[in-house]
Amino acid sequence: MKHEQNFVLVTGNGFDLNLGLKTRYSDFAKSDEWTTLYEEYAAQSQYYSLLKYLNDQKDVGCWFDIEQALLNYASANTERVWKHDVETDKREYQAICNALVKYLDNHVRHGKGDLFEKAGIKILRNFKKDTNCRKIYTFNYTSLGFIARIGSVDSIVPAVHIHGSIEEGNAILGFNINNSTQIIPAYSFMVKSDNPFFRPIQFEQDLISADEVIIFGHSLNAIDSVYFDSYLRILSEDLETNKRLTIITYNENSRQEILNNIRQMGILVPRLFSRGHIDFILTKDMENNQFTNEKFDNLLKRTFIY
Repeated sequence: MKHEQNFVLVTGNGFDLNLGLKTRYSDFAKSDEWTTLYEEYAAQSQYYSLLKYLNDQKDVGCWFDIEQALLNYASANTERVWKHDVETDKREYQAICNALVKYLDNHVRHGKGDLFEKAGIKILRNFKKDTNCRKIYTFNYTSLGFIARIGSVDSIVPAVHIHGSIEEGNAILGFNINNSTQIIPAYSFMVKSDNPFFRPIQFEQDLISADEVIIFGHSLNAIDSVYFDSYLRILSEDLETNKRLTIITYNENSRQEILNNIRQMGILVPRLFSRGHIDFILTKDMENNQFTNEKFDNLLKRTFIY
């Protein structure tokens, strides 16, 4: 009997960006929702708080990573910089999560544009509903079901939201840590797994058991590395060649960032390449590179449901 190929699709923020959605944390920090949030909670306060810290950080550099900023704020090192008022920070943290959900809900629902030929939509077409060999996990808060509908895709496999969703009205914003000494103990409410909305998932097991994992738009950054570490470690040590990881990202810079993040986990990247386990598709090259387009077409053929 022919083995039915088992595929897992994992989406990160780059997936939304491929569809033209302004879902970066930096977009949120420039929005009317952020301005309203700041004016309501922090503008008139004489104390330095979480929201004031984040507001200061949003204009530092060209990329605002709110979760990394939360980790920095909750770090034990910051106790020497300013006095923390935990209760004020708790209120502001929850208000930030609520404002983020509101921003994304407003933006996605009113977003327009032709999504039909976008790479993300083409992938979703191969993850139709009622197929046991297809699973979707998303690190985004946006609804893949809604995106599929506006992209004219028939019903897809229900996506598992790892960190909440705008449909459920919650955003699990924060970070993961290896031990409690990394942060001030009172700030454990920012640890993702401690969030009351966090739900147990079999993400790691599904990655390990899959014939092919497709990661679209996730950088495998340090904040979320705990989810990928075991899978990548096993993949790098697997002598067989029947396991495949395809990472879809924007350009060569983002490809290099991902490789650096994998190295930061202690994974031997050359082993992944030498054993044929990993490959990249750069969406920017799909504009004018025949080889990249052929590689993407082959991916679609592999995942096509007959």
